[in-house]
Amino acid sequence: MNTCKRVYTNADIRGGELCRALKNIIALAAGISTGLGYGDNAKVALITRRMTEITRLSIEMGYMEQTFSRLAGIGDLIDTATSIHSRNNRCGHLIGQGVPPDEAVKQVDMVVGGINAIPAALALSE
Repeated sequence: MNTCKRVYTNADIRGGELCRALKNIIALAAGISTGLGYGDNAKVALITRRMTEITRLSIEMGYMEQTFSRLAGIGDLIDTATSIHSRNNRCGHLIGQGVPPDEAVKQVDMVVGGINAIPAALALSE
């Protein structure tokens, strides 16, 4: 059986890095939404609106808008914010269920990048 893979490239390295950092925060929020008992529509609204904010921030910072509408942006965000395998989503779900953030991170037992990215995101937003 032959397996074929296609590689996509993007010259907007820093824009891609911004996507990867901020999508983890959104995945935390999506998990919190689920943990609070909100449905899929609420999660989709949250993801969509936050992606718009990431795109606006990235344009303001001089990055390419296309980066955020492709795999590095919306593709990675959808996966991270909706997957049961996502550390950030799982941590957020625990927080939404009332587990304190420090304890939620311990229960995930892996690096939860969204928690670490929050201070930088706040600084960038100002």
